[in-house]
Amino acid sequence: MERGWCLGGEEFRQKLVEQVEARPGPSHFGEAVQEAEAAQAERLVVEGLKRIETLGGSFAALSDLLELDALQIKVARNLCQSRMGIYEVLGESGAGLRLRELVTDRNFEAVIASGFKGRAGDLILIRLLPPVPECGLPWVGMTTPYVLVGCREADWLEYFKRHQILPGTVGCEERLRRHLKVGTDQFYWSEFVLWGYVNFRSDAIFLAGFPDQPHTQPAHSSFDSTTLDLRRVAAQMA
Repeated sequence: MERGWCLGGEEFRQKLVEQVEARPGPSHFGEAVQEAEAAQAERLVVEGLKRIETLGGSFAALSDLLELDALQIKVARNLCQSRMGIYEVLGESGAGLRLRELVTDRNFEAVIASGFKGRAGDLILIRLLPPVPECGLPWVGMTTPYVLVGCREADWLEYFKRHQILPGTVGCEERLRRHLKVGTDQFYWSEFVLWGYVNFRSDAIFLAGFPDQPHTQPAHSSFDSTTLDLRRVAAQMA
């Protein structure tokens, strides 16, 4: 008897495939089983993306289906928990940097993947991944750091104040997390990188201005050059 046949048309067969929820056992094989697994994976992805806002979250949600080990799952969850942040460079620490986050005032020792060393007082926008002790990894700067030039810490604290993110206030850290995750819309931070771009090196990208003020962003059509101290910018990029 031919394997893989079923009674009914292709549309009926596809409905059956989509309804398969149990994992196949060792005695289950064939094209229909492969189709059922593929349909189940697609269904999980679609349902998961409705609830999960990040690729890392989707990856972690599919961990059972992908048969990941515990360490891989932990790394994926670490990625989900991470976010961008604005940090002051305090100095070097071993193979990495000592950083202090604006607003929360927390200190970190992090290895920067791009090799960026910077100088004390530099302000950088970067995504830090939490430590994974099982791998012997400290905090890791996942992205190439964006060095924020032509500005001071007080300017960025004023920026956060405009968005009701005030150090020491109730709910401050959650508002900070959400703002640095998505801003005011899904393109908020990527557009700042686009319009705020000034220059780059192999280990860093230089940005100027503020995300909520297009006239301060050098590549924006509404840029006002009087908002930028060019001498300060040149000194910070030297």
